[in-house]
Amino acid sequence: MADVVTGVVKRISGSYVTGPAGAAIGSGKWVYWDPTTSSYKLAQNDTTAAEAKVKGITLNAAALAEELMIQFEGEVDTGAELVDGQLYVLSATGGGFAKIDDFVAANGTGKRPSLVGMGKSNGNLEILIKNVATLLP
Repeated sequence: MADVVTGVVKRISGSYVTGPAGAAIGSGKWVYWDPTTSSYKLAQNDTTAAEAKVKGITLNAAALAEELMIQFEGEVDTGAELVDGQLYVLSATGGGFAKIDDFVAANGTGKRPSLVGMGKSNGNLEILIKNVATLLP
């Protein structure tokens, strides 16, 4: 599954929250909330259900314990050329995302297909988080 390569992520519209990074995390990465450490960490679809439960995309980079801005709804410019109407899902790469077509082509076995958004005609991403905790057989 080929991940989307992001550039500088910019908030176009929508809401965001702030919170501490549980590790060094770059801009444009999908994160989940870890209640054990009370911090945000990189989400991915091939580990635990908790790690596949996407909270949002980072709008800035942060070192361990530094403040992250995490957008969870609305529209973002990811700096990538996204396809209008294309659905995007969380990938197996920490913080990454890919076209749903790539997820399906890779069979998706042993993964959790959490939806993160849909491409728009202007190349931006409309955030549409739908978490799927069930591991595909």
